[in-house]
Amino acid sequence: MNLSAKQITVILLGCIIVSVLYLLPVKNHHPDHDKAKEEKGFSIDQMLQKEKSLLSHSLQGEVNALEARLNGEGGSGLADSLALLWEMLGKPVISAYYNELSAIKSNTLNKWIKAGENYFEVFRTDTNILIQQFSVSKAIDCYKKALEINPDDADAKSGLGICYAEGTPTPMEGIKLLREVAGKYPEHEQTQLALGILSMRSGQYQKAVERFEKVLKVNSKNFDVYLRLAEALYKNGEKEKAINCLRTYKNIRPDSAGRQETEKMIQYIINN
Repeated sequence: MNLSAKQITVILLGCIIVSVLYLLPVKNHHPDHDKAKEEKGFSIDQMLQKEKSLLSHSLQGEVNALEARLNGEGGSGLADSLALLWEMLGKPVISAYYNELSAIKSNTLNKWIKAGENYFEVFRTDTNILIQQFSVSKAIDCYKKALEINPDDADAKSGLGICYAEGTPTPMEGIKLLREVAGKYPEHEQTQLALGILSMRSGQYQKAVERFEKVLKVNSKNFDVYLRLAEALYKNGEKEKAINCLRTYKNIRPDSAGRQETEKMIQYIINN
């Protein structure tokens, strides 16, 4: 859960941990996703036309040919191809748009979830507030479409909950959905991670520890969670456990630079 502010606020460890946690999501703003404002402030069609005009002549021709087939009798595979192409070109919001078109064409659960995930990742990573507003709104719509197909799908309900919790002025609506998923599917990794991060934000460090430990029980290779758990333990006053958690993380880091940074964290805790 990344983002406009790439940091986890660690009172004493912050300066060191930020250097290791720069990829971890901690987004905490809530852009208004009113659809009328989205349409007025951002147009995916205008962006698409602008970006197409910047392509080479041959690539423009390829894109136009795929679009023509897609607008005819083309299936979701053509939309998938365009989504991949725009992803490779470094335009994730356009890629997400074509993944949504693929979901519309196929109307399958997995396609709607994928489109929702793509749009939400744009919300997390893009710095343009209008694109963020557009993307989180689209992500919500896609997850809702998925839940129309299967109202009990854990991935779709969790994704929708995270969208509300991180990207709207009604975070409690999202937290309620996440708790529902956690209650029914206690080993759902994404949900436990999201609830752990939200617990950290609200200062509920013991709850965060419990959530992160559940994540690692389900997936011990979710390496970044060791850092989150160490932070939660430290803030919860469990200094020795935090050190042990960091030592475990240090031992599984594949790169020497990462191990060195982790050792700095350990020494900081020991000496403070």
